[in-house]
Parts: sequence; structure tokens; C-alpha cells
Amino acid sequence: MIQRSTTLRVRFAIWTGGLLCVTLLLFSGFVYWQTAQGLSESLDTALQASALQITAGLSGEQLNVEDGQIALDEHLADPTLLAQLQTQGLTIRVLDRTGAIRQAVGAYHHAPVDPVSLQARSGTPVWHTQILADGTTVRVYTVPVYEHDQSVGLIQIIQSLEPVVETLQQLQTAFAIGIPALTLLAGLGGYWLAARALQPITNIIRTAQQISATDLHARITLPPTDDEVGRLAATFNSMLARLEDAFRRERQFTADASHELRTPVAAMEAIITVTRERPRSVTEYTQALDDLLVQTRRLRSLIDDLLQLTRSETRYRSTHTPVNLSLLLEDVTETMRPLAEERGLVIATEISPNLVVVGDSDSLIRLWLNVLDNAIKYTPRGTITLRASRTGDQVTVTVTDSGIGIAPEHLPFIFERFYRVDPARSGNGNGLGLAIAREIVRLHHGTITVTSELGHGTTFTVNLPTSSG
Repeated sequence: MIQRSTTLRVRFAIWTGGLLCVTLLLFSGFVYWQTAQGLSESLDTALQASALQITAGLSGEQLNVEDGQIALDEHLADPTLLAQLQTQGLTIRVLDRTGAIRQAVGAYHHAPVDPVSLQARSGTPVWHTQILADGTTVRVYTVPVYEHDQSVGLIQIIQSLEPVVETLQQLQTAFAIGIPALTLLAGLGGYWLAARALQPITNIIRTAQQISATDLHARITLPPTDDEVGRLAATFNSMLARLEDAFRRERQFTADASHELRTPVAAMEAIITVTRERPRSVTEYTQALDDLLVQTRRLRSLIDDLLQLTRSETRYRSTHTPVNLSLLLEDVTETMRPLAEERGLVIATEISPNLVVVGDSDSLIRLWLNVLDNAIKYTPRGTITLRASRTGDQVTVTVTDSGIGIAPEHLPFIFERFYRVDPARSGNGNGLGLAIAREIVRLHHGTITVTSELGHGTTFTVNLPTSSG
């Protein structure tokens, strides 16, 4: 079994040569047919013209009719004309009505009379091709001779087809040599062109081979062009940049997650170690267990948030359905109201009815719980206002608090995982709430933005499409 070539260069060369070969074969067949037709028509025209000259040269003194048969003097016609016709390779024969040769001049004067030519006695000239005993192929033109509108004999003009055959054979030889040579040249040219065209692809392959998860700095260096390869290289470099950024963020996330997980585990280990140093009272053991419970809940909360980040996309894609956001926001607000009242805060709502979006209701609940919890956590006093309305094909929800605000230099980073602004805003959170909120909004094809003024509160704005997008 012949192994199929897998290189684009070889396949391009084969296709180029093959297509040119088929094209040349079709073209050469057309040229051969046209040439053969043209040569045959030219030969027949020449024979016809010669016959007209012969019949016109027969004068009254030379043409005699006896008992309805043609009879000639010892000279057929003008000797000069006959000499000219012979130099053209023509054979001239005069036949009587029975087909007997009365007079003949030329190389094929002894050729047998083909019965087909006798059909000219009916008054219509006859063309036919005849193969002689020595294998020579000749073309024969037979015309009737009339005397007083009475057919008295036949004139035949014969010429060899060898010049036509030789011309066609030469044409065949030219095609037989030229087509394979041109096909080979086309294949080699196609291979060379493919090599030049695919050289940037080779550079891309080499660059890709140099890239690993630990080293994403390599980039494709090609002259700036606006062709397909140039756009491919630019797209590949853009993809590498995104991958590098993603790997960087994932490494940072892993490091931050390890650090965050280590903190409660270390605290639990310290509590257990200190408690076991000596016997303790029931009160001390109870306090130690309470401390362990706090750290356990913190650890569980952190683990849940991490799982939410990793599973949110799969969950959303498998459960997206129409959700009445108006009812959902009312429920979330009522859930968070007791927590706000404990801190002396008021939650006000301005929610338009029947706001429907397509998505995962559990994820959307988590989104607004995180945003409201963040507002409650960092608002010492005052009011938190939630507004929801429809704008075009989107639902816009804003959560505005009257809290401590965020400094401008921190605003671009507050949606990053484990990012904390400063100790005044650190609270008991793990730095994942807003990151989860952004991820949920992204999976719902929406946007989330924040505006804030230090000391005058913060506003989070979420835009969600009313369709799945």
C-alpha cells in the first residue's frame, strides 16, 4: 500500500502538475482535431480546384464522344497545366463511363479504380479515401465530364495523404514530449511556490514547538502583511498573549488560593496544638471547639467559592432558562434585609415588573447575594438602593450604597480574585465574592462595572441581555 503524502508542498505540486496535464491533454486534443480537419479541408479544396482547372482546360478539339463514351486526343489538356499539377504531387486520370482508365498522368496512374468513385456518374462529385496495395493512403476526388448535358466520362484527381499524416504525427510527437515536460515543470514550480508560501507556516510550527506551559514568551516574527498568513500569525500571537495572561492569572490564582487555604488550616492546627499541650477545662475545650468551628466555616466558605468559580460555566450552560429577574431580586432583597437591619442599614428597591432574562437562577441569586453582601459589609451607616429596569434589549440593575467608597487606584482590580483594597475594607471576606459575580455576569453575556467616590459610596451596575445571546 502506497503511503499517502502528508506534506502540503508535495500535494500542491501534484495537484498543480495534474491540473495542467489534464488541461494540456484537452487542449492538445482540440488542436489535433482542428488541425486534422483543417488539413483535410485544405487538401479537398486543392483537389477540387485542380479538377476545375482540368475540366476547364479540355477544349472542344480535345474532347470527342463516340457512342456515348469519352474519347481524347493524345494530349489530355494544356501540357503546362499538367506539369504544374504533377509538381504538386497530383495524379490526374480520365475514366470513361465504364470506369476504364483512358488516360492518366502522375505517380498513382495505375491505382485501381474504386467502385465508390463510379457513383459520380450520377452527376454528383465523389470524395473518398483509398488505401493502395503498398499501404499508401490517398485522397481521390472524382467529377463527371459532360457533353451537351450528357455525362460522357469521369475526371479523377488523386493526391497522397502522407504529408497530412506526417504533419499530424509531428504534432503528436510534440504533444507527447511537451505535455510531460510542461507537467513536470509545473509540478516543480508548484512545489517551489508552495515552499515559499508555506515558509511562514513552518515558522509558526517552530514557534509552537518552542512553547510550553512554563514558557509562553515566544512569538512569531514575520514581515507585517495583510494576507492570510499574516493574519494567521497575528491571530496566533494574540492567542499566545491571551494564553500567557491566562496562565499567569491561573498561577497567581493557585498561589493565592494556596495561601488563603493555608491560613485557616494553620489556625486550626495552632488551636489543636495549644489545646493539647495540657489538660483544659470544659470552658477552654468549648472555646477551642468554637474557634475550630469558625475556621472550619471559613475554610468551607473558601472552598465553596473556589468550586463556584470552576463550575459556574458548566452549570450555566446546562441550566439556562427564562428567569423572572424582578421576582428573583425581590426574594434576594428580602433575604439580605435582616442582615442589613442588624447593622442599622436600610435596603430600598425600585424594581420594574416582569424583567425576564435567560440564564441560571441559582447563579443569578449568588450574583446579587455577593453584590448586596459587599455593599452591606462596607457601608457603616445609611441606605443601600437596588434599582432594576429594562433598557432596550437589556435589563440594567444598579446597587448603590452610601459606604466608605473605593480609591480610584483600586477600582480596576476589585474584580480580581483574592484582591483586597486595604485593611479598612478587608472584613472577613476571602476576596472571591466580586470575582464570582464578574464570572456569573460574563457567562450570562452581560457586563458589570463599578463607580465609586472615596467617602461617598459605591455603585455597581450590571447589564444583562433579555435573550441568551
